[in-house]
Amino acid sequence: YLIAGGAGITPIYQLIQGILNNPNDKTKINLVFGVNTEQDLLLKDELEQYKRRFPDRFDYLYTVSRRTEENSTLRQGRVTEELLRDVMQGCDEKCKVFVCGPPGMEEALLGSWRASGILERLGVRKDQVYKF
Repeated sequence: YLIAGGAGITPIYQLIQGILNNPNDKTKINLVFGVNTEQDLLLKDELEQYKRRFPDRFDYLYTVSRRTEENSTLRQGRVTEELLRDVMQGCDEKCKVFVCGPPGMEEALLGSWRASGILERLGVRKDQVYKF
């Protein structure tokens, strides 16, 4: 699972390219990409091309904090525990989670010394999580 927020898509996209462009790699990727508005969806065309080329190996979910386009069909909201619970139903002890985003998002996902994060509450172990 790949979780990106805003410009955090940049290193996550490099990971997607490396996996999907390697003919020997059969890794399945699920991306959750959260942004403030539709205009912040960097690399949208490139991600959609990968989805067309690798429909059985790559999927994504966009979520926007604030809709600015009237006819937007994108999910509205932040990357929340509820959203990730739905998306990550298949996450077992073998899955890996890569995270890159703004500090507030990363703290919510990974927790701090004061509180557990969303991923831990969903049963993801610390050794399964990689932060960029």
